[in-house]
Amino acid sequence: MHFKAKVPWEMGYGNKTSAHIPPCTELTLETKVREIYEDVDEDDEDLVKGSVLYTTLEEGNCNENAGGGFFLAGDKENTFHVEYSMHVIKEDGEESMIGKVPFDDDDYPYRFRFGESNHVIMGWDMMFDSMCVGEKRRAVVPHTATFNENSVPEHMRGIIGPMDDIIFIFRMLDMDQSLTTLEEMRFEQEQQQNAPDVPSEQQEMASGFGGGEM
Repeated sequence: MHFKAKVPWEMGYGNKTSAHIPPCTELTLETKVREIYEDVDEDDEDLVKGSVLYTTLEEGNCNENAGGGFFLAGDKENTFHVEYSMHVIKEDGEESMIGKVPFDDDDYPYRFRFGESNHVIMGWDMMFDSMCVGEKRRAVVPHTATFNENSVPEHMRGIIGPMDDIIFIFRMLDMDQSLTTLEEMRFEQEQQQNAPDVPSEQQEMASGFGGGEM
C-alpha cells in the first residue's frame, strides 16, 4: 500500500522551526506499508521493543539454577553466544537471505556483550530483550534501527541499502564470561601490530621453505 497525505501546518510543527523546516509549513508525507501485523497485547507472543518487533519461535531456559539464563539489558559481564541468519527486505517487499553465522560447520557462533561498540545495527540489543538460553526468535528490524546512509559497511553496499528492513532468525546458544568476538579480533590485531619485523629470508628458513640445507 502506498499513499500520500498532506498535514496542515497547525498539525505539523506549528509556528516553530525544526531542522530545515520553517515555521507555518504545510507538510506532505509519502508512506509505503510493507507489512501489517496483528494488534499486539500482553497475551501475544509477538512483542515490540522500541522499533523492533520479534516473535518467539521456540522457548528457551531462563532458569539459571538449571543451566539456563537470559539476556538482560545493561548486563556487561556476560557474553552471549548466538547463531543467526540475516535476511533483507527490499523496497518491493522481496525477502532474501544475505548471510548467516556460523558461516559453515567449522565456524564459530557470534559472541557479544550488551552495548558492545561493534554492533552493526542500532536495533541489535533490542532483538535480545529478555531472551533465554536456547530460545529462537524472528525479529523484524526496520531501516530506522539498522543503518543510516553513511554507516552501511563497505562489504555490504550493493546488498543492503539504507532504506532496507532486515529480518534476523536467531537462537541464543549459551552465555558465559568468555571473550567476545570483538575482543578476539582486537587481540589478533594487536599481536600482528606488535610482532617484530622478520627479514623474509629468516621467515623462509623458519617455515621450512627456505633455501637452506635439509
